[in-house]
Amino acid sequence: MDASSRRCGTTSRRWCWRDKGFERPDLNGCVDHPDNPPMPLPTPVPSPCISICRMSAATGLCEGCQRTIDEIAAWSRMEDDEKRAVWLLIEGRRAEAARATTEPSR
Repeated sequence: MDASSRRCGTTSRRWCWRDKGFERPDLNGCVDHPDNPPMPLPTPVPSPCISICRMSAATGLCEGCQRTIDEIAAWSRMEDDEKRAVWLLIEGRRAEAARATTEPSR
C-alpha cells in the first residue's frame, strides 16, 4: 500500500497515525477515526507532540498533544511503559473532548 492511500486526509488539526505512515492508527490517534482498533505502540514510544504547543488555562493540557506540563517535562526521562500509560491518558482525554463536542447542549 502506498503512503497516499494510508493517509487519513483529516481536516482536523489533530495528528493522525495514518499521516505518519502507519498502517493503522495507534490508540485511535485521530478523532476522525474513533472506530479504529487500538494496537500496541512501538518501541521506542513516539512522542505525542505535534508542534502545537499552547497550554490551556481551562484544562491545564497542551492544546496540541493533550499532555499536562508535568507529563511534557518528564517525557524524555520516562520508560516506555510510562510513555504508553501517558498515551492511554491522552486517548481518554481526546475521547472525552470528542464526546463533549458531539453531545447536544441542554
